[in-house]
Amino acid sequence: MATRGTISIEREDGSIQTVYSHWDNYLACNGKLLAENYNTREAVEKLIAGGGISSLGAYVSDEPMSFNRVDHHGQDDDYTVFYSYRGEPIGISTWGSFDDYEMNQPFEEFNYLFTKDNVWSVFIESKNDWYDLEFELKEGV
Repeated sequence: MATRGTISIEREDGSIQTVYSHWDNYLACNGKLLAENYNTREAVEKLIAGGGISSLGAYVSDEPMSFNRVDHHGQDDDYTVFYSYRGEPIGISTWGSFDDYEMNQPFEEFNYLFTKDNVWSVFIESKNDWYDLEFELKEGV
């Protein structure tokens, strides 16, 4: 069963772009991957530009890869697999402001937001609140 999530970036103008992420969105997996590998605005923008994510990896390939990880034939399993790899729409949602995002975004179990301050925050559905991702990872939650 999937641990569903969203990954978002807050733009300088306050707008937010969001993509759905299907597998392993709990803190110890995707939370850690985001904190360690997508800690610059450039890296997060490249990730969001790929659209909806089946499986997050440490890297984003510059070339489309097989959707099925067993078909990679030597490709590194540590690359992100996007739904667009199997021909589905990219699926990027844009919200005009943080308030618009909070009121209208369909929240999943874990919702990651790369803020204007270049810091990861996470909304944890079971706690119904936002938390600093780095702190949560250190606390081992």
